[in-house]
Amino acid sequence: MPILTNTPPQSANQSKRASEFSTQEKKDLEIKFKSKFKPAIENWCKAYEGKIPFLPSDVTFDKFHSKLAGGFYTFMIGDTTLTIFDSKKGTRVFYMMTREAATALNTLPTSGNPRNLTVPIKRDEVLKMVKADTGFDYQPSQVEIKPTAAACALDGGAFVEVGRVMKGDMEILTENSLSFVVSSDGKLVSYQH
Repeated sequence: MPILTNTPPQSANQSKRASEFSTQEKKDLEIKFKSKFKPAIENWCKAYEGKIPFLPSDVTFDKFHSKLAGGFYTFMIGDTTLTIFDSKKGTRVFYMMTREAATALNTLPTSGNPRNLTVPIKRDEVLKMVKADTGFDYQPSQVEIKPTAAACALDGGAFVEVGRVMKGDMEILTENSLSFVVSSDGKLVSYQH
């Protein structure tokens, strides 16, 4: 008689890698990629034109990496992670992070040299980009720009928060809040919406 055990249910957060997709699932996903993901990626790249570490044409179906439950689809463009969120409300770029930024944002400076606390982006520039990205008209007071050098090894960059909502000491994530990081050259190295 075989031994039976309680098998835990699959986690709702479990990832399904591209290699685990059946032939039919890949065909269905490729249709979705062409009809929904690619237009969302192109619109996003246009909103942040000249600030993205890749071209829209670099994001191809063969770069698909995995799907996370809840409608999150991840693509790897070189060493940059790009995640698309697809829901009944629409399809949009949800997350982007370069490998270099992941390291720099999680590392403290070690050189002992003075930090570059300048920021390479202006509020009006941010407002123009996020309006093109989301369609929302944010007020200048809804844009926070802080130097990255005050908190991590990324010198001369900026943490940018748009539409952030605070309740006491807690940040409340909303559909309208965006968070991104620009490096000293003004290019996005991290993004979340």
